[in-house]
Amino acid sequence: MKSYQKIIVLISLLFMSLDVAAYCTRAAGTSALVWTVSPGTVVVKGSDPIGTPVYTKSLSSSQAGKTFIRCSEGETFYINMLTGSPVAGMTNVFSSNVPGIGIKVTDAKGRAVAQPGIAFPTQPDVFTVLDFTPFTFELIKTAIISQGGTLDSGMFMGLVGPGLADGDSLKALMGTATIQPSNVCTVNNPVIQTDMGSDVSRYDFKGVGKTLQEKDITIGLTCDQFAKVSIQFDATSVPNNPDIIALNSSSKSASGFGIQLLDKRNNNPIQLATPLLITDNADQGGLDMQFIARYYQTEDRVEGGEVNATASFTMTYQ
Repeated sequence: MKSYQKIIVLISLLFMSLDVAAYCTRAAGTSALVWTVSPGTVVVKGSDPIGTPVYTKSLSSSQAGKTFIRCSEGETFYINMLTGSPVAGMTNVFSSNVPGIGIKVTDAKGRAVAQPGIAFPTQPDVFTVLDFTPFTFELIKTAIISQGGTLDSGMFMGLVGPGLADGDSLKALMGTATIQPSNVCTVNNPVIQTDMGSDVSRYDFKGVGKTLQEKDITIGLTCDQFAKVSIQFDATSVPNNPDIIALNSSSKSASGFGIQLLDKRNNNPIQLATPLLITDNADQGGLDMQFIARYYQTEDRVEGGEVNATASFTMTYQ
């Protein structure tokens, strides 16, 4: 009697297993929907507002409007976001591996691919119609970007559900995508004239290395956030004094001295033809760089005359 009961139970389980088995097939002539998104290098400006799409691509299909998939039992599948987590304060935007960049995907009906995403119901043995393409793929600026980087490759969106491996019939893959922050600065006063005054006598110079008549110089910038700013001054220098700006030569020129520039932050002399770091983290908005110009005696004898000197400056930022 015990042996007979065991056989009955085994047969019942087999029947139950066969009873719930289901399978899904795609319509003849259709194929899995696969997109690879390759934005290449995406330049994100520091001035771009947070929440701004910095890259957009339409994911379309020639199979749109055609029958697509059917399941013997009827199932509800979902088109899900398979990467990241929801970004706080932003609707249906999901984080990426690059801080400050999120991913957002919506279908042709404006529905968001999320976690869970777009419901894709099927009826038993009835083909559904592919009516949700094209998708709109967006990279969203979600925060200030200081470093950038390369987005992780691989599947970020796919059709999931009973009996299907993720992305088996529909998936989107990330291809080549590099995020490059671009922090821009604008020089507010590119041409600067400094009046050194006319109240200096040659007798005020007391020896080589003597300095006098300090005048302030301000160079104003307007920068994006997180701009690394450097400046370099270039000029013709006095022989044997590589960091002293020579006076312009004319028959009426003064002689025996030149112009020295100082960094007002610390009063250190500025080296000509050498980049000087101003800040590695400029705040968005105005930035005033403060310098000092002064006379610097280079020879034992000083002769009076016209005092004109020229220097150029080059700003670098990143």
